[in-house]
Amino acid sequence: MNDKQQYTLMLSKTSEKNPTVFMVRRFKQRSEIRRKWNTKGMHKHNFCEMHMLLSGSLSYLTQHGEVHMKVGDTLFFPPGVMHMVTEFSNDAEKYAISFSLPDEGNKSFQYINGLTSHKVIKHSDTIDACMQVFELIFKAASHKWPRWRDNAYWLSCSIISIITSAVSNLPDDKEAIQPMNIPEYRVWLIEQYINDNITMNISRNQVSEYMHLSIKQIDREVRSARNRTLHQLIIDIRTETAKRLLKETDRRLNEVAASIGYYDLSSFMRMFKQQTGISPGEYRKKARTIE
Repeated sequence: MNDKQQYTLMLSKTSEKNPTVFMVRRFKQRSEIRRKWNTKGMHKHNFCEMHMLLSGSLSYLTQHGEVHMKVGDTLFFPPGVMHMVTEFSNDAEKYAISFSLPDEGNKSFQYINGLTSHKVIKHSDTIDACMQVFELIFKAASHKWPRWRDNAYWLSCSIISIITSAVSNLPDDKEAIQPMNIPEYRVWLIEQYINDNITMNISRNQVSEYMHLSIKQIDREVRSARNRTLHQLIIDIRTETAKRLLKETDRRLNEVAASIGYYDLSSFMRMFKQQTGISPGEYRKKARTIE
C-alpha cells in the first residue's frame, strides 16, 4: 500500500450506517509551519471531528478561543464549530476521525447535539483505549483482513462510542479556554515572530507583511495590548533575551549581541545600558551574585 492508502481510509459516504463514518486518517507532518493570522482559514463542518495527538505539538484557533494540544490530548469538534490549525511542530502526528451522528433514534449519541464548543479530553484510559482501536483499524487495512472495511467501520464505531462517552462526562467548558481576543492574539503572534527572527534586523515592514496588517494598525494594537510601540517591543524582547543569555550562559559579549541581532558590540552595549541602566558585564556579575 502507498502512504496515502495506509494513512487515509474512506469508510462510508452514505447515511445507511449509524453513525456514518466518513474518514479515518493518520497524519504525519514533515515540515514545520506557522500560519499567518488570516481568519479566512477558519472553517466548520456539518459532521463531528476528533483529533488525537500522537507526537509533537499542535495548535487550533476556534470561535471560542485558542487550544494548544499536547501529546495524548484528544480534541473533539461538534458540527458547526469554526476552527483552523494555526501551528504545528515538524514532528506532529495525529489520528483523526470524521463522522456524523443521528439526530434521533440513538440515545447514546443524542447529547452531542447540545454541544456548542470543542472539548479537550485528557483521560489516559480513554486515550489508551482509542489508541489500541486505531492501531487495529490500520492493521486491518494494511493486511487486508477478510471484510476489513466492515471491520474498520465497527472499530471506528467503538472509537466514537468511547469518545462520545468521555465527552459526556467532561465538566462544563469553564476551564477550557478564555474567549478569543483577536487583537491580543495578533500581538502574541507578533511576539512569536520577533522571538523566531531575533538574530535578524527586524523591520516594521517585515512584521506588517507577515501579519497582513498595516503598520498603523499593528502599532495601534501593540500599544493597546502592551503599552509599547512595535519598535520598543522588539527592543524589550531583545533585552530580555540578552539578560537570560548573560545570566544562564558563559557566551562572550559579542556572541550574546549576535544572538539578538546586534553585530556591532558597541551598539549592543549602548542599547543594553539604555534599557537596564548598567552594562552587560555588570548585569552578568550582579545576576550571578544574587544567585
